[in-house]
Amino acid sequence: MSGASSAWPTSERSWPCAICAGPIRHQSCGSTYHLYDRAPDHLGPPIAKALGIPYVVAEASLAPSRAEGAWAEGHASVAAALCQAAAVIGLNPADETGVLSVLPDVRRYHFLPPFLDLRPFATVPAGRGAVAATYGLDPAGRGWPSWR
Repeated sequence: MSGASSAWPTSERSWPCAICAGPIRHQSCGSTYHLYDRAPDHLGPPIAKALGIPYVVAEASLAPSRAEGAWAEGHASVAAALCQAAAVIGLNPADETGVLSVLPDVRRYHFLPPFLDLRPFATVPAGRGAVAATYGLDPAGRGWPSWR
């Protein structure tokens, strides 16, 4: 498709694809979601650094209680990734204190409050029996989706 614009940002920096040998252009930043001591990002920070692009984290958690013991290595990796992050997007206020404790600049932290309006759910009946009665379902739960 000649003349079609690409969804990828234009960049002079590219490298050959190992599969098709065509050029791969990188995005303008590297990102990861839900960093915590049991799921550190070992690839994102060094790749972002090597490519010279910012590293962004969404929903990180850093519990001081995990700094020692079985999860200490993961804790240290998360802390190092957060130190490198150009921006950290916080989704859970409970994580803010731990994350801010290692950020070199608190202005890198951006809290994103919940964007779901819960008011329509305020009138939802409580309990399985009430839900069954409201929506004409079997109160014993036969035919209900199982999430347990």
